[in-house]
Amino acid sequence: MSQTGAMAPVEGGASGFSVARRMQKGVLVLVVRGELDAETTPSMTRDLDDAANASADVVVDLCGASFMDSSSLYALMVLRKRLAERARSLAVACWSEGPVALTIHVSGADELFALYPTRTDAVEALTRGA
Repeated sequence: MSQTGAMAPVEGGASGFSVARRMQKGVLVLVVRGELDAETTPSMTRDLDDAANASADVVVDLCGASFMDSSSLYALMVLRKRLAERARSLAVACWSEGPVALTIHVSGADELFALYPTRTDAVEALTRGA
């Protein structure tokens, strides 16, 4: 259920949660905003599934995410595996001092993901083949 532009809060969930989808320099970019928790992860997972089935490399921009729990981290790990099986790349944009980066680093998953401080940096890395 990909959305473009602003999206109403998930029913009963965190306000401001949205996933916007766009193409940038041939890379599929998912821009995720709001809290990523057990309530919002199922919605995000539908977008991640669509991304895994698309034909482009993928950037997940989490710079606008205010929180990420283990269920969301697991969903990203599944996306990474599915893309790798299709010889496609994944890059994750998140602020190095933000709550999402903290979750990724504390879990040790930072060794699994190509992390970039901005969406632009992540897209550029994938277009260069980094």
